Amino acid sequence: MANNGSETEPERIPSFIRRQLENPPLLPGESKREFDILFREVEYSAVGGKKTAADYAVDYQATVLIWIVQRFDRMIAAVIGHKRLPAVVALVRRTSQYGEAEPHSPAYHKEHGEALDYFTSEDSKKRLLQRFASSGYGPDAVEVEAFEQALPLITTLNQQQSAARRQLLVFLKEIERRNARRAKELRKVADNVISRGRASASNKEATS
Repeated sequence: MANNGSETEPERIPSFIRRQLENPPLLPGESKREFDILFREVEYSAVGGKKTAADYAVDYQATVLIWIVQRFDRMIAAVIGHKRLPAVVALVRRTSQYGEAEPHSPAYHKEHGEALDYFTSEDSKKRLLQRFASSGYGPDAVEVEAFEQALPLITTLNQQQSAARRQLLVFLKEIERRNARRAKELRKVADNVISRGRASASNKEATS
């Protein structure tokens, strides 16, 4: 039965794989526990048979490649979330009754303060959304503006993710050449994990 726990099993996993699991290729803020769970999901996707050291090396490499593809979905969601404050600032300035203020002027700083209030006060948020609506913006104006501001970086991240996907596909094709059943198992895991990760990133973005 599959087990997605993060505890290692030294008697089963080769020492060189255990060493790599102790120091996986993570970026700051990424979770070693989540990486371990992904490795377990990949590892337990194999049906039957005793695994060799080479099999575990394949599992680890598949885990790394899937993790990298997932990483870009998390980064895209984070970038959009990061742009929400600048998005509100931009909308506040566009809908000001006095027009856009000069940079560094008192009015300019006041508008930035209004934007900050959007995130700390429900009353301020409601008032600003009504103001945006009366200026012709839709209810999702902040999300659209955040996306537009993030678009140049999102485009770059999408390109990098496409390259990571190609690398994963090349790897799976090489495994398929040696073991078609294992390649099918790995491809299924990759599709499921990436789909779940994308849905999770979208939900976090929507609730941020």
